[in-house]
Amino acid sequence: MRSVCVVFLGILIYWGWFFYNHFEVGREVPLTKQPCQTVRGPLGTEDLLKWRGVVLTTNLDALSLWTWPSETDPSVSDPTSAQPGRIWALRGIETGSPSLEALDMVDFPEGVAFHPHGFGLWSQGDLLFVVNHAYALGGERVDVFKLVEENGKITLFYQSSVRFSKELSGVMNDVVPVSKDEFYISKWLVFPDTEEGRPTSLLHKIANLVPILIPLQPKLTDIYYCKSASGKSEDVCKIVGPKGTLWNGLTSLPDGSIVYAYDLMINTIFAFAKGQDGELKEIRKYRLPHYGDDIYYDEEDGKIWYGGMTSLWKGFLKWSHDYETSPRVAVPGGPSPSGLKSPGHVSSVDLQTGEVVTYLSHDGSLLGLISSGLRYGKYVIAGSYMDNGLLICEMPKQ
Repeated sequence: MRSVCVVFLGILIYWGWFFYNHFEVGREVPLTKQPCQTVRGPLGTEDLLKWRGVVLTTNLDALSLWTWPSETDPSVSDPTSAQPGRIWALRGIETGSPSLEALDMVDFPEGVAFHPHGFGLWSQGDLLFVVNHAYALGGERVDVFKLVEENGKITLFYQSSVRFSKELSGVMNDVVPVSKDEFYISKWLVFPDTEEGRPTSLLHKIANLVPILIPLQPKLTDIYYCKSASGKSEDVCKIVGPKGTLWNGLTSLPDGSIVYAYDLMINTIFAFAKGQDGELKEIRKYRLPHYGDDIYYDEEDGKIWYGGMTSLWKGFLKWSHDYETSPRVAVPGGPSPSGLKSPGHVSSVDLQTGEVVTYLSHDGSLLGLISSGLRYGKYVIAGSYMDNGLLICEMPKQ
C-alpha cells in the first residue's frame, strides 16, 4: 500500500510540475514599449493575412458559437444565434486613423451560415480559402472566394466549397491553399461537435482537454489534404503527414512546395515538403519561446510571423472568468470586467537560422487573448481569439 501511495504522490508531483511549466503559471515576460492603438469592431479577429497591401482578418463570434446558452444574454441560446461572421479589411494604417471595413460577399449560397475561422490566400489567383463552421446551416466546410478590388472597394465573389464529413464538425482550424485547387486543413480538437453545434456536456469538454492536461501529450489530431476546391471531403480529401497534439495554424511558401504547421501544445512549427500526391514529409522544425496560434509566411521578408499568449494560465483565467459565461456582454473593447488581463506577443521566425524575434510584448490591457500577428511596414498588428478588434503598434526601436 505504501509503494502505491509513493507512486501516486510521484505522479501527482510530476503532473503539478508539468502543469506549472506548461501553462506558464508563474511566467512574467518583459513588455516592449511602443505606441499602440486598438481599432474596435468585429469580435474574434483570429487570423490575419496581407493581400495587395491590405490587411485582411476573419471575424468569428466564438463567444456565442461555442459557449451557449449564455447566462447573461438570453438571445444566445444555440449556435445559430451567433453573430454572422465576415471578412474585414484594415484601412488607413499609415494615416494614423485606421478603420475596419466589412467586405461584401457575392453569390454566397443562400441559407448557409458564415462563421469563418482560419483562412489562407492563393495569391496567384487572388483566391481566398476560408474554414467555415456553419453547423446546421451548411455544415463544416471550406468556402473559396475570388478577391476583386474595384474603385478602392474589395468584394468577395463566391467560387466553390468543399463540404466535410461529420467527423470534422466544428473542429477544423486553419486552411492553406497550395494551388488554385489544392489545400490543407488542420484539425485541432480530437472529438467532433454534432451537426447542431458544440456539445455542452462536461464529458465532451474534458475529453477534448486530454491532450492539453496530461504530460504524455498524445498525438491525436490530423492534417488533411484536399485535391479539389469543390465537392465532398470523402471524395477529394485524405489524412496526410504525422499526427499532432493540437494542430493549429498553417501557412506555406508562395509556390506551395513547403507547408508549415504549428502544433500548439508542443509549441513547435513543423516544415513539410509537399509530395506530388499531397503527402507531407517533415524536413525541419522550429521550437518557439512563446505560444502561438495562427502563423503567416510573409513574402516580403521570408519569415513566419505569429501571435499568441505569453501566459497560457492567465489566458485561461481570463477566458473562463470573463468569456465562458458572458458571451458578447463581457467584451467591452478594453479591460475585462474582472480586471484580468491576458498578455500576448507578436514574433517572427527566421526560417534559415531559426531565430525568433519578438516585436510586441503586450500586457493585454488593449487586446487580450492574442492569436495572430504580422508586420505591416513600420507597424505590428495583432488579432484576438475572442476580443474586439485589432491592435496596431509601431515597430519597437532596435
